[in-house]
Amino acid sequence: MSFGFQFDDSEMDEEYLSSSNAPFQPSTSPTTQQTSTSDQAPFCEHSLEDMLEHLPSRISYSSIDISLSSGSGSSQPYKLLRRDLFDARFQMLLDEDDHSNSQVDTHSDLIPNVYEGGLKTWECALDLVEVLHTHSTTDHKHILELGCGTALPSLFLFSNLLASSNRAGVTLHLADYNAQVLQLVTLPNLLLTWYASPAGSHYRSLEASHRSHEQQELSRRGQEHFATDEAELAITDELLAAFSESLASRGIQVKIYSGAWSGFPQSLVAGKMDLILTSETIYSLESLPALVELLGRYAGGQVLVAAKVIYFGVGGGVESFKQVLAQLHPTARVEPVHSVTKGVGRTVLSVTF
Repeated sequence: MSFGFQFDDSEMDEEYLSSSNAPFQPSTSPTTQQTSTSDQAPFCEHSLEDMLEHLPSRISYSSIDISLSSGSGSSQPYKLLRRDLFDARFQMLLDEDDHSNSQVDTHSDLIPNVYEGGLKTWECALDLVEVLHTHSTTDHKHILELGCGTALPSLFLFSNLLASSNRAGVTLHLADYNAQVLQLVTLPNLLLTWYASPAGSHYRSLEASHRSHEQQELSRRGQEHFATDEAELAITDELLAAFSESLASRGIQVKIYSGAWSGFPQSLVAGKMDLILTSETIYSLESLPALVELLGRYAGGQVLVAAKVIYFGVGGGVESFKQVLAQLHPTARVEPVHSVTKGVGRTVLSVTF
C-alpha cells in the first residue's frame, strides 16, 4: 500500500526557505514501506547531557520563515533555524557504517513501527506555530510535544522563553518514536534556536570574532577555500557549556523521550502537562487509540492537535481521530481553532478532556 503526506518528497522545508509567503502545494510522493515486524520501540528517557556529547563536530543549517499574523491583520515573517535535511541524512549514513541496525530509513518517509517520518518538517507543524503565536503560553510550566521530529512548535516556544529576561521555570518534554531522530534533528534544532536567540548573543559575538580572525589568517596563507561556511555551526565544548548555562540560568529544563506511545509510563511528571502539542500524528488508524489514550492520561490543560483532514491511503484523519476520542473519552470536547482549505485540508484542533 502506498502512502502520501501530500507534498513534495524533496522536503516541505524547501518551499519555506527564505520565503515567508510561500504557498502550500499539495502533491503526491512521500511513500511508505511496509514492515513485517510487530515489535515497537520501548519507552526510553534520554539524558540531555549524553545526547549533547554525541553531537557531531559541526552541523549545516538554514532558516525557515514562517508567516505569522500580526495585530493589524497583516503577516510578518518569523525565522527559525533548523538543521539541513541533507546534513542529518549524511550523518545517518556515516553512523550506519558503524551501526548496521539503524532504524531511520533515508529513502522512505514512513515505515510503521520503525521510522515515523521525524527527519522532515511537515506542513501542519507550521499551522501549529501560527496557533501558538496567537495563544498565551506564559503560565505553562510543563509542555509536551508528541511526535516532535524537527520540533518547530517547541522551537517557537523555546525561542520565546529565551527572549525573556525572566526566569521561566519551564520544562519542555520532547518525544519522538525514534531516538535517532531526536539525536539527528530535534536536539540540533534546539541548539540552533538558542544560538540565534538573545541568550546566544554573547557566544555569537565571540564566534564572529574568531571567524574573522580565522578568515584573515587563511587569506594571508592563500587558503580561503578552507574557510568555514557561515551556514555551519561548530559544536564546541564552549558552545555546549554556554547552551547549558543559558538553560540553567533561565530555569528551563529539557526532557527527551523515545518509543511507542503504548509504552509510555503512567506519568512523566508529578502532576499533568499544562500544554500538549502534536502534529501530523493521526495518520495511522492502528496507532490512534494509543495516542488518544496518552493525550487523555497526560492532559492537565490545553491539547492542540494539528493534522490533515484526511490521510489518503491509510484511513487516518480528523474524523477517525474524533471517533476514537469519542469512544475512549466521551466527555472530551473538540474545537477547531485553525483551518486551511486550500489543497488538502488541514486543521488544528483544541481538545479538552
